[in-house]
Amino acid sequence: MEHGSMAMIAVLVICGFLAGVIDSVVGGGGLIAIPALLSAGIPLPLLLGSNKLAGTLCSFTSTVSFVRSGKIDFGLAEVPGTAFTKGGKEYIIMEKHFGSAGDRSRKEP
Repeated sequence: MEHGSMAMIAVLVICGFLAGVIDSVVGGGGLIAIPALLSAGIPLPLLLGSNKLAGTLCSFTSTVSFVRSGKIDFGLAEVPGTAFTKGGKEYIIMEKHFGSAGDRSRKEP
């Protein structure tokens, strides 16, 4: 199939719908979307960025849907949020004090 042909576009649309359905039901729609886009000749960085954007938008719309339906207990959601924030703060403090973990050229005191 020639790139940009109607047949290629039709195949990509069908694969996109199939990937979306599979991703919404069990996750992993990228296992269909990535090979389909790769076969269309899309450069790998653009392909992976597009796949990540699609996954992010799917997660965002799912979160909005759950919030609107009242299925999220925000009191319970604060616990991991607080833990992640505290962990991030501790990481920043350690990074300032000890330097980059990958920087082995610094001598430990």
